This record gives sequence, C-alpha cells and structure tokens, in this order.
Amino acid sequence: MPSDPEQPTLFDQPEETTHVSPADEETTPAVLTVEELNRRVRDLLQDGIGTVWVEGELSSGAEVGIVIWNETVASLRFDLEDGMKVLVQAEVTLYPLKGKYQLVIRQLKPAGVGELDLAFQQLKEKLEKEGLFDPDRKQPIPEFPFRVGVVTSRQAAALQDFLDITGR
Repeated sequence: MPSDPEQPTLFDQPEETTHVSPADEETTPAVLTVEELNRRVRDLLQDGIGTVWVEGELSSGAEVGIVIWNETVASLRFDLEDGMKVLVQAEVTLYPLKGKYQLVIRQLKPAGVGELDLAFQQLKEKLEKEGLFDPDRKQPIPEFPFRVGVVTSRQAAALQDFLDITGR
C-alpha cells in the first residue's frame, strides 16, 4: 500500500518534538519522549485503522483493553455477562500515558443471538429465580371472564377483529 507523502508516519520527525541541540543536529537523530511516541502511535492507529467491527468474548482475562462509556452501557437492552460472545463497533486507539492500545466501544451486540432474544432470556431467568413461574402461583383462567383488556391503537385491525368476535 503506497504511503501518502502528505500523511505523517511514525518515523517523521516534527520540529516541535525534537530535543537536539543545534551543535549536534547533523550527527544526533531526533529524540522523542515516551508520551510523544505514544501520541504518534495513537494517531496512526486512529487514522490508519479507525473504527472497526470486532467479535470476541467478554472476560476478565481479555487480551484487548476496552473502554465503554456509561451511556453506551445504558442503551443496551441486555446485561453484559462474563464469557458472553459479542460483536462490537469500536475505535482503535492508544492510551498515551500507559502505551496500551484499546478499543473504545461505540456499539455492542450479542454475537450469535439476537439482542431482543437475549434480553427476553435474561428476564425470563430472573423471573424464574424469583419464583414467578412456579406452578403453585398460577391461577386458573376463568371460564367466563368479567373483564378483558386490549392494548392496541384505535385504528388497528386487531381491535376491530376483537370487537367483531366479542359482538357475536
């Protein structure tokens, strides 16, 4: 892949980051601080790789560090669990102070299972643990109910069908 002559690379030496005395200019290469090097690597990662989709597993022994902001977590319809396989859209970046690259997560989806199905399964498990599906709690459906509720819009065909059937 040919490089763009206008695009800086890791080995370009901008004047403001060199620490060379004028007497040593011809013999000594420019010296970067660790933070300057890390910022250059971060810029290369962000510009060269940018935002990507990555599939992986959530675990405490993850190989890639992640950053996920509270608003991203709050927008999820399911709970994150250790060992869960996920598909993430993330920006590849580097934390300059530590020199470690990481993924800043923008979107997160369960891999292999639909988001709504996962949320439903997690809710079902929670309610089962609370005993809400216990057969002892169930009440028989009356043969002739006194009230029936229909939740729909006034224009829905379902409401008209219900009214037609109950009017017979």
